[in-house]
Formats: sequence, structure tokens, C-alpha cells
Amino acid sequence: MRKPILISGIAVLFLSACDSRVTTSVAETKAMDTAIHSSSTISGKHCYAFVSDKDSIFMDVEINDKSATGKLIYKLSEKDKNVGTFEGTMNADTLFATYHFSSEGMMSDREIIFILNDNKAVEAYGELVEENGKMKFSNPQQLSLEQTFALSKVNCNN
Repeated sequence: MRKPILISGIAVLFLSACDSRVTTSVAETKAMDTAIHSSSTISGKHCYAFVSDKDSIFMDVEINDKSATGKLIYKLSEKDKNVGTFEGTMNADTLFATYHFSSEGMMSDREIIFILNDNKAVEAYGELVEENGKMKFSNPQQLSLEQTFALSKVNCNN
């Protein structure tokens, strides 16, 4: 008789311990989710740069509510220099925009996506297709974030 009571007692202790861990985990997840979403909304003017021996990228962005505008310059080795402006929208920490730029004297439009936070900006890359004279991502759900050219936050000069 003692064995079933002892086993039942151990089972109740084990299950209650498991249940409290799940509750804590859910609470921690909710707290982390709230912290991520509240800190991912940025506004105002922000400047970012990537500089190496051969490559550089400069971006300044002005965010007002859900709209974003700015300037973007790519100077990549063995590539044509791109200088232009962009206009788009913010969704939490993600910038979706059209980049209107000049390269070798030709004006072009290209879809760009950046993940922005207080410390860096990381561009999303993927296969592009031309649609109505604009280069767009063929499959926006299958983009990769290129950490090689992650832009660090810098002071804005103006």
C-alpha cells in the first residue's frame, strides 16, 4: 500500500514541477516577445555604414511613423557605384522600399529590404526579376540576410 502512495506522491510532484516550468517558459516568452516588439520600432533619422578595404555602403534613413525615406550609396569592388534615394514603409524593424539609383549614368529602380535596429542595418538578398521596369524579389519569403555587409550605426553628419 505504501508503494502506490509513494509513487503517486512522486508523480504529483514531478507533474507540478513540469507544469511550473512550462508556465515560466510561456511567461518568459511573452516578456521577450513584448520587449522585442517594443524595442524594434525606431523613428527619426538614423545613419548606417559599412566600410572595408575595398567596399563601402552608406545609408541614411528618416523614419516617420510607418513611412521611411533616405539615401543609399554602394561602392563595391568590381561593381558599378550606385547612388540614389529610397522611399518605402516600415513594418516593426523591417524597411520595405524602392531604391531609385544611378549606375553608369542609367537610372534604375530596385526593391530593397533591410532589418534595422539601434546598432545595425542588415540587407536582405534574394533572386530578382524585372517587373514593369523595376527589379523585384521573385520570392520574398526566401530571402537571406547578408551579415558580410552588415552596416553599423554611425553619427549622422547633418
